[in-house]
Amino acid sequence: MNRFRPILIALLLVALSVGAASAAGRPLGLRAGYSLDPNQITIGLHTRLDKPTPEIRLYPNMEIGFGDDITLFSVGLAGRYRIYNHELHGYEPYLGLEAGFNSLHYSDDHGGGSDGKAVVSLLGGLQKTLSLERRIFFEMKLGLSDYAPDVKLIAGMTLF
Repeated sequence: MNRFRPILIALLLVALSVGAASAAGRPLGLRAGYSLDPNQITIGLHTRLDKPTPEIRLYPNMEIGFGDDITLFSVGLAGRYRIYNHELHGYEPYLGLEAGFNSLHYSDDHGGGSDGKAVVSLLGGLQKTLSLERRIFFEMKLGLSDYAPDVKLIAGMTLF
């Protein structure tokens, strides 16, 4: 049971996030990407909270990464600062930080077991508004702490 506890916790957090976003009328989106060290394909969900200021937006997200004989569960809160007056063909640039928790689960080839730590990443990206709630984004994260992938490239879309 201990082996599956982090998986169950991650699934519970996903279910709670989807339910909370839906109940609060928050936009919900999908995200996917690739990370380096560990080399993984990543998929996940995100939503957007109310803006604390016109320039800053908060995005809770959850991701799961597969590859390199490791499964990585991530839960984080990204704060994005929109850089106004610098549109690039309809895309708005942003910079930010993400704080979260990563749980790594190693295959038997890596000795088995699991481990987890709090992580911090620096991020930057481009976002384009397609409609009132629908947006696409392209983002790069640089891990600033242990257990955070060194580099993660993410693309995402807010669906509804």
